[in-house]
Amino acid sequence: MDGQQRLTTISLLLIAIREIEKKLKLKEAARTLNDTYLSSSDIMATVYKPKLKVSHHISDVFNEMASFKWAGEFTPKVGTKQVKLQIRRIRPIYELFVRNIEENKFNTE
Repeated sequence: MDGQQRLTTISLLLIAIREIEKKLKLKEAARTLNDTYLSSSDIMATVYKPKLKVSHHISDVFNEMASFKWAGEFTPKVGTKQVKLQIRRIRPIYELFVRNIEENKFNTE
């Protein structure tokens, strides 16, 4: 695993944390995490730009996920582009993080 893959994996973990925070109605914490590590937005928060440039093999789906507006749902198209293969690459990792966080498997106590 190279540095870019590590950064992408960490970013997917942060996206999972952000989405759980949003579910728990911790919107301010989720926005802070998002704006600090995942994406930048314009003043009106209408356009989000990812802070990390990832491999073109997953970039369309990752860029959607990095946006604070992402609703946690994987759709087969981003705009008019089919992204099913990208989803197959990225979804299992994201869902593993969500599952482990929800089951508190990261607790070291």
